[in-house]
Amino acid sequence: MLTDASENLYQEIYQCGWENLKDNKLRKDLVLILVRSRRIVELKVLNIWGINIEQFFNSRITEGNAFGSKNYIDESENILILGDFNHELKLGSLLESFMLQSFHTRLFSPRESTTNARTVIDGVFGRIDDYNIEVFIYESYSSHHKPLVIRVHEL
Repeated sequence: MLTDASENLYQEIYQCGWENLKDNKLRKDLVLILVRSRRIVELKVLNIWGINIEQFFNSRITEGNAFGSKNYIDESENILILGDFNHELKLGSLLESFMLQSFHTRLFSPRESTTNARTVIDGVFGRIDDYNIEVFIYESYSSHHKPLVIRVHEL
């Protein structure tokens, strides 16, 4: 069971109709969700930031600071980073190296097609020590992208 705050946030996101937004840039923003929990039944969403991954990625390469990512993310925090990265997540990809170097995260999602075009551009990266993270690709008949289902289990 999620906490009241998480449930309220879920309801707001669900009711806003984000999937119908005409502005692709808004829909493709990367959402960082920091998750802190003692027990899985107390999953809490602490902070959410919308960041355009192209700007973020290019800024990191040119400026070497990833928009001051250390100001956003404490290195001791558990973190999941998920989204439509618009970058093929093949073995040894630049994005995967970037996520490892910038956030010390690894790819949890499978390297299987996440779109009808058979590309692997949707993913889940994370740095979570106390939990087992499983990510599954769910078949969707209403979207070009296949949803990613995330299961979090205590170790």
